[in-house]
Order: sequence, then C-alpha cells, then structure tokens
Amino acid sequence: MHLVVVAREPSDCALLEAIFAGSCGGSCGGSCGGSCGGACGVGVGSSGGVGACGSGKKKISVYCGNIAHTPYQGPDVAIVTAGNSFGEMNGFVDGIINTFLSSPYERMHTTVKRAIATRYLGEQPVGTCLLVPSLRRQAAGWLAHAVTMRVPQDVSDTLNSYTALRSALVEVFRHNNSACTDEAKTNKNITTILCPLLCTGAGGMDVATSARQMRRAWESVYGGDHVPLSDWQQIWASERALRS
Repeated sequence: MHLVVVAREPSDCALLEAIFAGSCGGSCGGSCGGSCGGACGVGVGSSGGVGACGSGKKKISVYCGNIAHTPYQGPDVAIVTAGNSFGEMNGFVDGIINTFLSSPYERMHTTVKRAIATRYLGEQPVGTCLLVPSLRRQAAGWLAHAVTMRVPQDVSDTLNSYTALRSALVEVFRHNNSACTDEAKTNKNITTILCPLLCTGAGGMDVATSARQMRRAWESVYGGDHVPLSDWQQIWASERALRS
C-alpha cells in the first residue's frame, strides 16, 4: 500500500517530510518540487502490520501540487476527500476532486449523494468512510468519501483528521481483502491512496496537527498498532498520545 499525502504549499511539504519521516524509518530525501524524493518506505514490510491480499511494502510519500496532477492515476488508485455528511463537494480541494472524477454525464458528487442516501439514509456520520466507484476510472478507480465534519465548521480541537483517514484506510483494507476471493482481484485491488491534508481548510486545523493525526492513523493500521486495546488504561494512553 502506498499513501500519497498531497499538499499545495511548498512550506507544508517540507513540514510533512519531517512529520512522516518517523513512519518511514528515516527521512525523505530530495526536495518537494514534485514527489518527495520518491516514496519513503515505511519500516513495515509485507510481513509486518496489516497485510492485505497481494500487499507489498507499505510506504508514504509527499506530493506538492494539485491532487489532480499527480503521476498516480488509474483504476488501482483511490482518492480521499475530506467530506461533509451530505456529500456536497463544492469546496476548494473537494471541488477539484469532484471535477477530476466526474464524467460527461454525471457529477461525482451526485454519485456520492446517492451512495449516502442508500447506506446512511442521507446523512453520513462523521468519522466514517464510503468507498464509491469513480466515474473516471482512468483517473482513479475509487473515491473514499471520509467525513471530517457534519457541515463546514471549525474542527481544529478534534481528532477528526485521524478518524477520517483511519476509516478510509480500513475501508480500502476491507475492499482489498474482499477482492482476494475474486479471480479478477488484480483489477480490483487498490494499491495507492491519494489524500489531501484533512481538516485544514474550513476545519481550521493547523497543518502540523493534521499531519500528526494522519501519521497516527497510518501507524494504527499499517504500523502494527492495530492490536485491539484491552483496557481503559491503554485506551486513555492512546487518546493522550493522539492529542499530544
């Protein structure tokens, strides 16, 4: 699995390099004029952490620029959007994603709203993720609609960046595992996830806080930290670590 964290500002990319370096077992070499020195290999191989069917080395990289202009495109790509509970995608980054994944016949947010109506009776809870087939599979096979807020509002003092990305990672993991029994699994597996910084726009969360929460989410799924917490002492220790 390859997680590509996308940021627009070069200064944000440098900060992301430093924050995600610990998950890479070293530092990302190179500058952030494009992809951050290639991909940082997370210090967990296919034998560590959660291993989905056909999964290889887990890695994170940082990309500076427009999420629609990355070199990572195709049916094995999922794009995460920081959604609201009603599937409106008219903000800045989600507006770009909406246009990027729309077809000449239907807008992507219409498909998302239909999925929300079917699964959640019209209102998707904060902290959940819906994996919706893209309308432009040559661009990306899937949209991961991860809800960071019910409606646009300040969520800077929450763990919503963590819960949104974690739910997206879990949905992709479940999707890939369900493809294990399918003879055409090579056409269905998701190998790359593009994700913008979460909660940093209307949500008001600062870049460093969002990135640290996203790193924790990655580590909780792919870093061996996914073992269920067995008592309240461990649970509260986890909570304090997330908020530190």
